[in-house]
Amino acid sequence: MPVRFSEVDALHIVWHGHYVNYFEEARRALGRRLGIDYPVFLEHNVGVPVIHLQLDFFAPARLGDTLRVTARLFQPASARLDYGYEITRPGEATLLAAGSTSQVFTTPGGELLLNFPAFLLDRLKDWDPLWSRP
Repeated sequence: MPVRFSEVDALHIVWHGHYVNYFEEARRALGRRLGIDYPVFLEHNVGVPVIHLQLDFFAPARLGDTLRVTARLFQPASARLDYGYEITRPGEATLLAAGSTSQVFTTPGGELLLNFPAFLLDRLKDWDPLWSRP
Protein backbone atom coordinates (compact mmCIF):
# COMPACT_ATOMS: atom_id res chain seq x y z
CA MET A 1 0.00 0.00 0.00
CA PRO A 2 1.53 3.33 -1.01
CA VAL A 3 1.86 6.12 1.55
CA ARG A 4 -0.36 8.95 0.34
CA PHE A 5 0.31 12.66 0.76
CA SER A 6 -2.76 13.03 2.98
CA GLU A 7 -1.23 10.54 5.46
CA VAL A 8 1.95 12.47 6.23
CA ASP A 9 2.81 15.43 8.43
CA ALA A 10 4.92 18.49 7.56
CA LEU A 11 8.09 16.37 7.79
CA HIS A 12 6.63 13.88 5.25
CA ILE A 13 6.45 11.19 7.96
CA VAL A 14 3.27 9.15 8.31
CA TRP A 15 1.14 10.59 11.11
CA HIS A 16 0.84 8.01 13.90
CA GLY A 17 -2.97 7.78 13.76
CA HIS A 18 -2.90 6.37 10.23
CA TYR A 19 -1.24 3.18 11.44
CA VAL A 20 -4.56 2.19 13.02
CA ASN A 21 -6.16 2.49 9.58
CA TYR A 22 -3.40 0.32 8.10
CA PHE A 23 -4.15 -2.33 10.74
CA GLU A 24 -7.86 -2.10 9.92
CA GLU A 25 -7.28 -2.59 6.20
CA ALA A 26 -5.05 -5.61 6.82
CA ARG A 27 -7.57 -7.09 9.28
CA ARG A 28 -10.39 -6.65 6.75
CA ALA A 29 -8.32 -8.23 3.95
CA LEU A 30 -7.59 -11.23 6.18
CA GLY A 31 -11.24 -11.35 7.24
CA ARG A 32 -12.38 -11.46 3.61
CA ARG A 33 -10.05 -14.41 2.97
CA LEU A 34 -11.31 -16.21 6.07
CA GLY A 35 -14.98 -15.37 5.56
CA ILE A 36 -15.24 -13.19 8.66
CA ASP A 37 -15.29 -9.63 7.32
CA TYR A 38 -17.69 -7.14 8.91
CA PRO A 39 -20.57 -7.80 6.46
CA VAL A 40 -20.57 -11.47 7.54
CA PHE A 41 -20.92 -10.49 11.19
CA LEU A 42 -23.68 -8.02 10.30
CA GLU A 43 -25.56 -10.76 8.40
CA HIS A 44 -25.52 -12.79 11.63
CA ASN A 45 -26.51 -9.81 13.83
CA VAL A 46 -23.19 -9.83 15.66
CA GLY A 47 -21.09 -6.81 16.52
CA VAL A 48 -17.29 -7.11 16.78
CA PRO A 49 -15.99 -3.98 18.49
CA VAL A 50 -12.29 -3.47 19.03
CA ILE A 51 -11.69 -3.46 22.79
CA HIS A 52 -7.91 -3.26 22.82
CA LEU A 53 -5.29 -1.71 20.55
CA GLN A 54 -1.54 -1.81 21.06
CA LEU A 55 0.89 -0.16 18.67
CA ASP A 56 4.68 0.20 18.81
CA PHE A 57 6.71 2.35 16.42
CA PHE A 58 10.27 1.42 15.47
CA ALA A 59 11.11 3.44 12.35
CA PRO A 60 9.23 6.09 10.37
CA ALA A 61 7.26 5.46 7.22
CA ARG A 62 7.58 8.34 4.78
CA LEU A 63 5.89 9.84 1.77
CA GLY A 64 6.82 7.73 -1.26
CA ASP A 65 7.17 4.51 0.73
CA THR A 66 5.20 1.45 -0.14
CA LEU A 67 4.14 -0.43 2.97
CA ARG A 68 3.52 -4.10 3.54
CA VAL A 69 1.03 -4.64 6.34
CA THR A 70 0.74 -8.20 7.60
CA ALA A 71 -2.12 -9.35 9.84
CA ARG A 72 -2.30 -12.66 11.71
CA LEU A 73 -5.25 -14.11 13.58
CA PHE A 74 -4.20 -15.97 16.71
CA GLN A 75 -5.87 -19.14 17.95
CA PRO A 76 -8.53 -18.00 20.40
CA ALA A 77 -8.57 -19.10 24.02
CA SER A 78 -11.92 -17.41 24.62
CA ALA A 79 -14.74 -15.79 22.64
CA ARG A 80 -12.72 -13.03 21.02
CA LEU A 81 -10.57 -12.32 17.99
CA ASP A 82 -6.92 -11.45 18.63
CA TYR A 83 -4.81 -10.14 15.77
CA GLY A 84 -1.14 -9.27 15.41
CA TYR A 85 0.26 -6.83 12.84
CA GLU A 86 3.61 -5.93 11.34
CA ILE A 87 4.39 -3.06 8.99
CA THR A 88 7.49 -3.19 6.78
CA ARG A 89 8.60 -1.99 3.39
CA PRO A 90 8.49 -4.79 0.79
CA GLY A 91 11.90 -6.38 0.40
CA GLU A 92 13.28 -4.84 3.59
CA ALA A 93 13.74 -6.49 6.97
CA THR A 94 13.29 -3.27 8.97
CA LEU A 95 10.18 -3.43 11.13
CA LEU A 96 8.49 -0.03 11.03
CA ALA A 97 5.64 -0.77 13.43
CA ALA A 98 3.96 -3.70 15.13
CA GLY A 99 0.87 -4.11 17.22
CA SER A 100 -2.22 -6.02 18.10
CA THR A 101 -5.97 -5.66 18.45
CA SER A 102 -8.62 -7.63 20.27
CA GLN A 103 -12.29 -7.78 19.39
CA VAL A 104 -15.23 -9.26 21.27
CA PHE A 105 -18.68 -10.30 20.09
CA THR A 106 -21.83 -8.38 20.96
CA THR A 107 -25.53 -8.38 20.24
CA PRO A 108 -26.84 -5.60 17.98
CA GLY A 109 -27.71 -3.74 21.19
CA GLY A 110 -24.15 -3.95 22.45
CA GLU A 111 -24.48 -6.74 25.02
CA LEU A 112 -21.34 -8.84 25.37
CA LEU A 113 -21.60 -12.41 24.05
CA LEU A 114 -19.63 -14.83 26.22
CA ASN A 115 -19.53 -17.57 23.58
CA PHE A 116 -18.51 -17.65 19.95
CA PRO A 117 -21.37 -17.00 17.53
CA ALA A 118 -22.65 -20.33 16.15
CA PHE A 119 -21.64 -19.58 12.55
CA LEU A 120 -18.06 -18.94 13.68
CA LEU A 121 -17.71 -22.25 15.52
CA ASP A 122 -17.73 -24.16 12.21
CA ARG A 123 -15.07 -21.89 10.78
CA LEU A 124 -12.88 -22.29 13.85
CA LYS A 125 -12.99 -26.08 13.40
CA ASP A 126 -11.95 -25.70 9.75
CA TRP A 127 -9.00 -23.51 10.77
CA ASP A 128 -7.69 -25.90 13.42
CA PRO A 129 -4.93 -27.32 11.17
CA LEU A 130 -3.79 -23.78 10.29
CA TRP A 131 -2.97 -22.48 13.77
CA SER A 132 0.65 -22.01 14.64
CA ARG A 133 1.88 -24.29 17.38
CA PRO A 134 4.55 -23.07 19.80
